This record gives sequence, structure tokens and C-alpha cells, in this order.
Amino acid sequence: ACPDWPLCYGRFLPGQQMNVQVFLEWFHRLDAFVVGVALLVFVGVGVALRRRLPTWLPWMAALALGLVAFQGALGALTVTHLLASPLVTAHLATALVLVSLVSGVYQRLAMAPEVMAPEVMVPEVMVPEVMGPQVLDQSPAVPRWWQALAALALALVFGQCLLGGLMASQWAADQCLASGEACQWLLAHRQLALGAAGG
Repeated sequence: ACPDWPLCYGRFLPGQQMNVQVFLEWFHRLDAFVVGVALLVFVGVGVALRRRLPTWLPWMAALALGLVAFQGALGALTVTHLLASPLVTAHLATALVLVSLVSGVYQRLAMAPEVMAPEVMVPEVMVPEVMGPQVLDQSPAVPRWWQALAALALALVFGQCLLGGLMASQWAADQCLASGEACQWLLAHRQLALGAAGG
């Protein structure tokens, strides 16, 4: 809907060209910018508070920021290469990996018990420990079968989304209904849907 990047019709906010499709593309870019800023803050907080956070958290924040930068580059290439199917699919795949990573970080943090550092007793004076509150880098034990099931469900949904992206970016449904071509994408998408729904 927007033929150029990073602007849209040469402007930050296209006026005369604004319609539903242009608004959705413009809002998609605005949303990506907000996500990028949020991840910059996440990295900043992770680095600033690294002594009070699990050791893996700043690295995951940096990885998420790298993914969103790569995602932006793929978005630019998608526009400048006129929605080439491999680029559209890679753009979608990167978004799915980013969402999975951020969701995994949230779930890991939600399961980590917080423990306040004990206070050190000094005669007639209470002095708090220098380090303050600590988050233990431990999570409750999750059964291996549950982890395997969750990984399988994630892989099935990921595959289903990628097949849907490939199918849509190649106009497979239209081609299949109109001329009987590219029906293999439509069939694969439907067949994997059963597994993804079961996962």
C-alpha cells in the first residue's frame, strides 16, 4: 500500500493517499517503531540492572533488539522488492521468532521466584544487604514431556503460519481456484492445520 520506505508516499503521514490499505501499512510501520523503542528500553533496563536480574536476561533483550532491527530491514526489502514471496515469508518468520522469544522471556520471568536478600544484623542497627533484592535464576521443574509437547505445538503453529504466508504471498488460493495451479500450497496449508489445531 505504501510504495516507498521508510516514508509512505514521501511523507510521514500520507494525507491524500490515505485509505484503509494505506492506513494499515502505515500503522504496521508505526507499531514496528514502537516495538523497537520498547526493546531499546528493555535492553537499557537489562544492562542497567544486570546485577539484580538473571544473567541470561540482558542477552535475550539484546537478541530481541537484533531481531527487530533485522525485521525492519526485511520490511524495507519487502517494500522495495515489490512483495517478493521469499522476503514476505522471511519477514513473517522473523516476526514469529521475535514473538516466541519475547513470550518465552516473559514466561521464564513469571515462573522465577523472587527472593529478597537477607538483611545483615549489626548491633542495634539494621543494615540492608548492598545488593538489594535478588531474583534467583531458577525456575520450577517442568516435566520433559510437557516441554516436548510445547515445542511440538510451537513448531506446528510456526509451520502453519509460514505455509499461510507462502500461500498468500504467491496468491496460491486465487491461482488454484482460477487455473488449478499452485494448489500444493493450499493443500499443505490445510493438512498442517489439523496438526496445528491438535497441538
